[in-house]
Amino acid sequence: MKNENDADVNQATERDTVEAEKKMQQEAQARQLRQEKEQKEKERLEQEKQQEKERLARERLKGDGQQDRGSPRWVAIAGFVVGLPLVAFTIVQLSDRLRNPPGIQIIEASVQSLDRPTLKIQLRNATDAPALLTKAELVFDSVKTAKADSQASTEVRPARYTWIVTPADVERGSSQRRLSVRVEGKAPDALEFVLGFETRHSQLDGRAHVRLYYDDGKQVQSKPFDVRIVNGPGDFPELSFPASDSGLTALLDSTDSPFMLRQIIGELARRQFAPAATRVENFFSHADVTVRAAAAEYFIEVRDPGAAPGLAILVEQDSAQTRRAALKALAALGADAASDVERLAQSKDPAVREAALNLCGDLPGEPCLQLVRDALDDRAVAKSVGGSDVLVAATALRVLAGMGATADADRIVAFLADPDPGMQIAAIDAVRVLRLRQALPKLRQLASSGSAAVKDAAGKAVAALRS
Repeated sequence: MKNENDADVNQATERDTVEAEKKMQQEAQARQLRQEKEQKEKERLEQEKQQEKERLARERLKGDGQQDRGSPRWVAIAGFVVGLPLVAFTIVQLSDRLRNPPGIQIIEASVQSLDRPTLKIQLRNATDAPALLTKAELVFDSVKTAKADSQASTEVRPARYTWIVTPADVERGSSQRRLSVRVEGKAPDALEFVLGFETRHSQLDGRAHVRLYYDDGKQVQSKPFDVRIVNGPGDFPELSFPASDSGLTALLDSTDSPFMLRQIIGELARRQFAPAATRVENFFSHADVTVRAAAAEYFIEVRDPGAAPGLAILVEQDSAQTRRAALKALAALGADAASDVERLAQSKDPAVREAALNLCGDLPGEPCLQLVRDALDDRAVAKSVGGSDVLVAATALRVLAGMGATADADRIVAFLADPDPGMQIAAIDAVRVLRLRQALPKLRQLASSGSAAVKDAAGKAVAALRS
């Protein structure tokens, strides 16, 4: 009996719960309907209010038009004039937003004439999140250069800079410097650069503004300011090098200026900072020949065997200036460059083969000696000196003598009878260096019957061997 009573109670309770939930749903639907009705009524009243404003405006225009028969034109002019302040205000707003959009804001930028012209930029981050400055650009609104009014000077002194403006920048109308500067959120900050101009004995005058780039493409620019950079008598623009080697290496990423890159690489070489080797080797492919040459010269001081293949490519493919630097670097590597020198000796270019022979003169070992011996048969023209062709074989004779190859004496003496005057002179020089006295009879003959240049060289060799 007790169980039946409990079941009845439970059923009653469930019915009450269902009815309560149904009532709550009905009340919620009713509230939603009331809210929608109130919103529609509000929108209707707003629409009527707007229509009334427009009607009153039309009546005012109609009344004004009755006073002036040219009312349509007057209305158009009046609308244009009334709209001008709004357009002007909008343009000013857009200009201000371009100059100082939300994010990085430039408070002030100017060039101050201290010991050297110094660009100072005061800025702030208007957002809560930190921002990363990636590039600064000096954009010239107007610029001109001229020879500085100065007396000549025998004294050369460094004109220190941290941002160089080049003649190419002047022609382009802007100068850039890459950055990696973090600006904290809601925080002020400042940048400072000492400006330099690449051309000596000259001055630059202009008006410019600074544009800062940050956070993947965002940018902000300053108001215009005056710029003047003067290189006086004896001033030589020189980068103000950071004290730390890592800081100096990081500057390689800050600029595209060949002038500045050469100075950075040259200072790394002077410090013999080997950890920068991989970074410097990347400049073997730089577009500017002077930068490629500077990169090769770095490895004269920093002897990294890993750079040998790249240096060999510079010897084979690049200009005379870069080739000379690369050859010196390979020579400094010594035996570590032997395999690359052997490859160069097989080049299709006679000038490269000759360069490889000159390298062999600085490399010990039988492989290089054999390369030089084989080159005695290379009759290709390596270069022209004073209007006369120089054969690869002639260089091989001189290199062989420099290596002290007395074992090849008979072959060297035989070249005194070569029909090419250049080969005869090279053989005479080799005989003199190795002091091959067995060649005296032939030398005396050449001294009396050869060409003018051969006679002169043979006479000097006879005198040297007699002493």
